[in-house]
Amino acid sequence: MSTQSLPEAVCVHCGQRFNAAHCIYTVRPASLSADVSAAFVQLQRDDAATGFLLQCAGRTSSARYAQSVAASALRTTLSLTDANGIIGRGGMHCLSEGQALQLLRPGEPHCQRGTLLDVGAGDGSVTAHLAPLFQRVFATEVSAPMLRRLRSRPGFGVLDSADVSREALDAAAQVTDVGPLPADGFDCVALLNVLDRCDAPRTLLLRLRQLMKPVDGRLLLAVVLPFRPFVEEGTQRRPPRESLGLSSTASFEASLDALWQTVLQPLGFRLHAVSRVPYMSDGDEKSPVYVLDDAILVLSLSPAERG
Repeated sequence: MSTQSLPEAVCVHCGQRFNAAHCIYTVRPASLSADVSAAFVQLQRDDAATGFLLQCAGRTSSARYAQSVAASALRTTLSLTDANGIIGRGGMHCLSEGQALQLLRPGEPHCQRGTLLDVGAGDGSVTAHLAPLFQRVFATEVSAPMLRRLRSRPGFGVLDSADVSREALDAAAQVTDVGPLPADGFDCVALLNVLDRCDAPRTLLLRLRQLMKPVDGRLLLAVVLPFRPFVEEGTQRRPPRESLGLSSTASFEASLDALWQTVLQPLGFRLHAVSRVPYMSDGDEKSPVYVLDDAILVLSLSPAERG
């Protein structure tokens, strides 16, 4: 497929315009610490990413303009997330089914196995790429409009709980009749592009640690780098209550090292795999698609934290 058939993209951080075929999947290994460099897995644009880009390109400028007008009207009283949920905008892509398999189960054949909990799943579009790898899929979301869209997807056990403690999730499971949650923890907990939008990111990571199977459970974490967090509070945005102390201007590699060395490793995680992928979102009247740089990390509990 020629690069000309893919749409123009805009980097959210710097405003640069470029052909979406040139989205970055590579890192500079020499700029990474030895342990992070050793865990790096090179991914590339696949059919799922190309399909998302073509879907964005296929929306007419008039349709994108109409949605932008509707979103602007709703934004007078609602957050951007809620507005996007109502008008059906805000589709996103960061990881395909094949890429998730490559990172979570390297060298293994495709099969449905175990349980997945996707925390902050939005409308479920990213969860849908992970779901074929698991026998049971549970998801949480705090935005009411996004929650309605998430519930429309078949096969997901949707848990209406902003609290991700085990007790709160068990209570939500009973209320919504999605069946019991796995008693020994989840095989995979996904937190995809939520850490920079929550009020207490360090506390959230500690909570998720308690939801993983102690020995072979995995945390699939996607984080936009450099790290520039904010919390939506109605129509306003504010800094989170907890700071991770990460630079908002460092390079991707320096940000990734800092995330691992100053946040994740001290919290008792072990690094299995890390990749870089473009985090793509459906555009508006200014651009068909917007792009950020995502770090994808696969983590387990360190032996000292397994209890």
